Amino acid sequence: MTTIMQQFGKLTVYLVSIPIAQLILLFIAGWFAGWFLHAYLKGTEVVVAGKIEKHRGGWTRLIMAGIALLFALLTGGSGTLLSHWHLLVLGCLIAFLFFRFRWWAVGAVGLLLLLSFFLAGLLFWTLHVFTGKTAVLEVKVRSEETRGRDEAQYTRISLIVKDLEKGTENIYYVNGDKWGISANVVLFDDWVVFLGGKTYYRLNAIVGATDTTLDMHAIDEFSQPLWEELETNETSLPGVRAIYEDIVLKSPVVGREYVIYIDNDGALVPEVKN
Repeated sequence: MTTIMQQFGKLTVYLVSIPIAQLILLFIAGWFAGWFLHAYLKGTEVVVAGKIEKHRGGWTRLIMAGIALLFALLTGGSGTLLSHWHLLVLGCLIAFLFFRFRWWAVGAVGLLLLLSFFLAGLLFWTLHVFTGKTAVLEVKVRSEETRGRDEAQYTRISLIVKDLEKGTENIYYVNGDKWGISANVVLFDDWVVFLGGKTYYRLNAIVGATDTTLDMHAIDEFSQPLWEELETNETSLPGVRAIYEDIVLKSPVVGREYVIYIDNDGALVPEVKN
């Protein structure tokens, strides 16, 4: 039992010694002080010898305020009070107004909580839609080999590519020092993204590249005319910011697997698969 009490004591000292706890203690001290101030000014009407007298009370609350303030000073020093005295005043003011105008305070606090939940939800939704991404491909670097001789030498990379939307898997061979993915992208205006619109895309080709060459192996040739038409008329499409082709390139590491994402900002993002 003694050991448990010692551990509890150590935990208590630790909790009140961290900065956030000191600030909370200051606010609590202010709260009890404001509660005491309200009780003292209001008083309690009692009948004494046939006369109504008003007794002032609430001293227990003042003692609690003193204890909380003492803990804040012992753990944070006088610097805590000097630096954050406004928390003491704020706690006192909020408690006084709450107990003085209780129903108004409950309504105000309820509205503030409702507004806080709304803003938190709005923030969460905004982060979700503007930082969202969609997995479109899984790519594994199967092999890398050098072919040809002298000036005619080139590197051939083989890739296992799985289309996550269609569920199909194919092997591609590309020539170059790097491999990559090409996609056509429709980037929407912010208000469309906010309403839940995701980046519209078309996986165009698997790519091999050097400093001077680009070896493209088409994935989808059938919708090319449609995308050309969209790009031609992009300025007349409502809610569309831009239509373009994006290419992401990676150096080959044999055996490594990647997940290719397209984010809501219209960028292709290759991430190493865990």
